[in-house]
Amino acid sequence: MGFVFTDDGKEIIIGDPEKNIQQSVESIKQSVNYLVRDNKALRSQIKEYNKDAEIQAKDTELKSVRDHALCIMSDKESKARRAFMERHYKSCGNAGTYIYELSGTGIGTVIKIKCPVCGVEENITDIDSW
Repeated sequence: MGFVFTDDGKEIIIGDPEKNIQQSVESIKQSVNYLVRDNKALRSQIKEYNKDAEIQAKDTELKSVRDHALCIMSDKESKARRAFMERHYKSCGNAGTYIYELSGTGIGTVIKIKCPVCGVEENITDIDSW
C-alpha cells in the first residue's frame, strides 16, 4: 500500500501502484478485445451486404407505393396544394376538407383542387414533371 500527503498534511492511501497498473492493463486488454470482436462482426456484415438486393427491395417498395397511391405529386404540385390550403384556411375557414380531381392524359395526370366551402377550384398541375 502506498500513501501520499496533501498540502494540509492529510494522508491519502493510493493502494499498490503495481496492482493499479495491472488492473489498468487488464481493463485496456478487455476494451481492445471488445473492439476486435466488434470490428470482425462489422466486417462480416459488410461482406454479406448485397447492394443489388437492397436496391431491388427499395424498387419493389416504391412500385408498391406507386401502385397503391391515387396520385404522386411533384414537389411543385405539393407546394401549390399547401399554398391553396393555407389561403382557404385563412379566407373561408376551411380546416382540411378539399376535393381533388385527377384526370389522366396518357402522358401525365392533371390535378385540380377545389374548396367545397367557397367553391374555388385551382389547377395545380406541374406539366414540367411529365
